[in-house]
Amino acid sequence: MIAVEVWQWSGFSMMLFIAGLQGIDQTYYEAALMDGAGKWQKFRSITLPLLAPSFTMTVLTNLIGGLKVFDKVYVLTNGGPGYATQVLGTYVYKSFSAGFLGKSSAMSLALTILVSSVTLLINRNLKGREVDM
Repeated sequence: MIAVEVWQWSGFSMMLFIAGLQGIDQTYYEAALMDGAGKWQKFRSITLPLLAPSFTMTVLTNLIGGLKVFDKVYVLTNGGPGYATQVLGTYVYKSFSAGFLGKSSAMSLALTILVSSVTLLINRNLKGREVDM
């Protein structure tokens, strides 16, 4: 399951980081070179802070995708063996299929609240680390 998720999202994450790296103006690196900064200092002081929006977007999209995973779990393992790979999405589906509409609706709402609150918390924490160019 983990290998499938990593394989699915690695290309999108790389694309975000490459776009972030291409968006960094080279004058920052030239100024750091004039000041005598080494490679590690340039990476730590220029590259990482200016890649913070890419980190924020990557973390949020991967976290939301991971919390809402249903299709891969259902297709690959159907939540089994036993309940080993059961996630909230498959639990909601099985409850809905069994006719427990109220229970499945409540679990869907709980999943929505969980994803929204975790997203807001992480977004607030990571947005504070971003710098303006």
